[in-house]
Amino acid sequence: MAEKKSLTYTAAGDGVMAFERLLLRFETMVGNCDREIRKFNEVALTLGKEHDSSKEHYALYTTCVKASEARMAKVKTRCRDLNDSYSHCLTDAQGPEGKGVMSCLPMLQNFVACSEKALGNPPVGEVGTA
Repeated sequence: MAEKKSLTYTAAGDGVMAFERLLLRFETMVGNCDREIRKFNEVALTLGKEHDSSKEHYALYTTCVKASEARMAKVKTRCRDLNDSYSHCLTDAQGPEGKGVMSCLPMLQNFVACSEKALGNPPVGEVGTA
C-alpha cells in the first residue's frame, strides 16, 4: 500500500516538474531580464544611479526588456488562441468543478511548442524537457 502512495506522489511530482520545465523554457525563450535588473540594482546601490557604470547597466536592462517585448509580440501574434485556451483552462481548473491545473498541461505544451515556432527556436529534445 505504501508503494502505491509513493507512486502516486511521484506521478504528481513529475507533472509539477513538467509544468515548471515548460514555464522555465518559455521564460528562457521570451527573455528574462532578472540578471540585468539585479546587476543594475547592485551597481546603483553601490555607486549611485548617476555613476557611468549604473547608466551602462540600466541601458543593458532596457535593451533586454525591449528584446523580450519584441519576442513576446511575435508569440502573441502567432499563438494568441493557444495562450487564451491555456489561461481559460487554468481559471476553470481552479473553480469548484475544476479538475486541477494538471489538466492544463497539454495546453501549455501546445502553447510552448507554438512559441518556439513563432520565435524560430528549434526544439531542444521533447517539449518541456530542456
